[in-house]
Amino acid sequence: MKSPVPLSTLPGLSVFVVTVVALATYACSGDGPLEFPDLDGDWVVEQLFCEGSLAPRMIRVEDGAATYVRGGECGEPGEPFWDASPTDHGTSTTLFLAGDQTTATADGRDEHSVLLDIAGDQALMRRVSPDLNPTATEPRGFDLSGTWWMDGYPCHDEDLEQLVFALHSGSVLSLRKDIGDECVTDGTSFFDGQVSEATIEGEAELIEWDPFTWEGDEEPAPVPATGQVRTDDFFTLNVFGQVRLRRVLSEPL
Repeated sequence: MKSPVPLSTLPGLSVFVVTVVALATYACSGDGPLEFPDLDGDWVVEQLFCEGSLAPRMIRVEDGAATYVRGGECGEPGEPFWDASPTDHGTSTTLFLAGDQTTATADGRDEHSVLLDIAGDQALMRRVSPDLNPTATEPRGFDLSGTWWMDGYPCHDEDLEQLVFALHSGSVLSLRKDIGDECVTDGTSFFDGQVSEATIEGEAELIEWDPFTWEGDEEPAPVPATGQVRTDDFFTLNVFGQVRLRRVLSEPL
């Protein structure tokens, strides 16, 4: 009886085997081609130049239609952000920026961000964590530093969605409004406190008002505030009602 012939001695077969193994490893590793992200949801657009400003823009996409959530140099609330939703890498769309129409090419950078190429300049869309009521996880070493989408922070009779930057070092937490309201304006720090496990305690800056006349103080004043960290991407503050903060995912440019 003849001895088995080693596979390595068969011409081309060893290369075939190695290739099959490599492809199987690649497929199982999850490192395949990046799928273009589903765009429905809330997004923050950074490095988008409008009327001399690079301020971030708050965008909402529903069934592919994108609109501005907050007004600014690019557009007013409810106005369209693009004419058609990009559907794949390299898809072009027309952006509506400060009354002008500008062509942009979209490429997914990862599952939570999309690069927009506008005549050689790059803007970045970053997804906002979509869960509005997540189940709390076990307390652990949360790091809340980064950009957050906030809703429910009171200002007279308004409840505007806002953009917040958090600085979290050790147990100390500070919050600044990057897109604020008339009560606590852009660039103003509005919360300072402590985080212990998943509990937040501190003081928030707020203009107090009469709920019957909507008249209030002219300047914000500190009021006690507590909160709860539910997940790495969601926490709440209690400031005359519940305020929700959802993390802006992925990394900035």
